[in-house]
Amino acid sequence: MKKIIIISIIGLLICSGCGFVPNNKCMGTYNKEIANKEIEFKGDYAICSNVNGDPIFKNSDKAFDKITNDYSETLDIIQETFNLKDFNKNNVDEYYKYSSQLIATSESNKKEGANLSTLLEIYKNANETSK
Repeated sequence: MKKIIIISIIGLLICSGCGFVPNNKCMGTYNKEIANKEIEFKGDYAICSNVNGDPIFKNSDKAFDKITNDYSETLDIIQETFNLKDFNKNNVDEYYKYSSQLIATSESNKKEGANLSTLLEIYKNANETSK
């Protein structure tokens, strides 16, 4: 009887550790389809799967810097349109929210807004608390 209790306790301790894997840790290859086909997920935009099975960037810092550079004009439009502070890691949620609400003045802006929205969503996956 003592062996069963000890094994049960060990099992609980091992299993309870499962909840402590951070969302920003790559757990494997992300094999699901992402609706936005415009973005190539390689280089600084390379992705993997986190503990929740969500796509995250393999290197969030590099991806953030690349987003900032690649989408600077779109970020500026969002900032001006919605009166936001400069884009930074602390206000990604706001820019994500408004990137999908951006009223496109051209097809190019519409595409850029959609791409930015996808990239910010993936960035957010690694920086959210457990779901």
